[in-house]
Amino acid sequence: MPLRSNSSVQTVGTEVSPYLEGPRTMRKTKVDVKKLLEASCCFNESMMPNYLIDAIQLCVYPYPLAFRRMSERGALRIDPRTVTDTSDLGLKAGQKVVFKQYEGGKVLCWLSPLGQHLQHIKNSPAMVVHMNLIRAARAALPLSERGRHRNPDNYIDTRLVSVRKAQQLGFEFLTAAVEQLVPQYCDVAARLYGYPLRPDDVRFSVNEIELSWDVCSPEGASLAAQRFENAWNRWFASPEHVFAPSMLSRGRADGELKALGKSGEILKLYAKGWDFLRFEAQLNKANVRRLAGRRLRPEDDGAFRATLDEVATRIFPEILGVQDEVGERSPLSLPAFVFAAGPSRHAPRIVGPLLSGGSVKIYTADASGREVLEKLRHHGYVEIGAGKGVWVLTRAAAHLPDAVRRVDKITMAEVGS
Repeated sequence: MPLRSNSSVQTVGTEVSPYLEGPRTMRKTKVDVKKLLEASCCFNESMMPNYLIDAIQLCVYPYPLAFRRMSERGALRIDPRTVTDTSDLGLKAGQKVVFKQYEGGKVLCWLSPLGQHLQHIKNSPAMVVHMNLIRAARAALPLSERGRHRNPDNYIDTRLVSVRKAQQLGFEFLTAAVEQLVPQYCDVAARLYGYPLRPDDVRFSVNEIELSWDVCSPEGASLAAQRFENAWNRWFASPEHVFAPSMLSRGRADGELKALGKSGEILKLYAKGWDFLRFEAQLNKANVRRLAGRRLRPEDDGAFRATLDEVATRIFPEILGVQDEVGERSPLSLPAFVFAAGPSRHAPRIVGPLLSGGSVKIYTADASGREVLEKLRHHGYVEIGAGKGVWVLTRAAAHLPDAVRRVDKITMAEVGS
């Protein structure tokens, strides 16, 4: 099958040795051919609405313009360097507050059960809260269910807990967080600026959000980069996507595949532990507005879910396209391919080019090796190509060269035997 050209996308990263992660340790190992080609990874269309929210950056800010102008002039009632505890901000005591200065401005930082808080104290009165709804959903599970999960703690084992239940727990946590942040922000604003905000004066926006989909793949997860990389690059090199990828990359150590968009979008594919494969979309508020035609409104639970559902229907087909490109849905495997070629002495000469480049050429209708190709065509592996005498792998078998290139040792003698 002819491959799409990759003229507009940079590809970064080099081949790395695969790693298999055990329940508690990471160890280097050789790739197992059978596991590489036959491990199941089954993203499917029914998963589209079953996303989970991983990280989310919630921005809390005042609506009155007069308050924004006051903060821009730096009218603070207290010196932020003297703030050491949340009680200094009018909140419940007990959490350490740290003053930090970044290139983007000065902030006060503290942790709470909701997540990490960053209160801007100059140029903007906004408070940004970094939360992780998967961790929150996991923490809300009964101890008997939570105890059966392994680390890392920002995933839900869908064999133990349904995605719908985990999704609902995440939404409930976000709703409760919004309700708590309204009076908290009013207290902080009053202490820092001396400005009496009412609850109706508080607004919310989502600066960034990550939607994730996980599939259980006990062997395929750790081999995802080896099995998906070429198809990932081919798929995103074509123009028909929800965003225009500007760069593709693969992590050297963890094998994470990324597609970075020109407007800040990031799609990722990586192993979550040793037995789960995660597809993740990282979007900012401008990306969401472009995909759904409206902004996210976390203070309105119904509107928030409806907007995310619409975003998910635009994003999730991307991983289905990659999976089709790699041939994940095909039952055709390397052992079955070799078996279909038969014991002919011409098999190595035909099978070799097909497994290395996806095509082979024979010059006459009665050329030796044609009977091998006829057998492979009968089983759905090859078809006649566009050029004279050219035979190519079918779309269903197009994943075989990608997979074989990542096997440590496979010789023509082994293929022909």
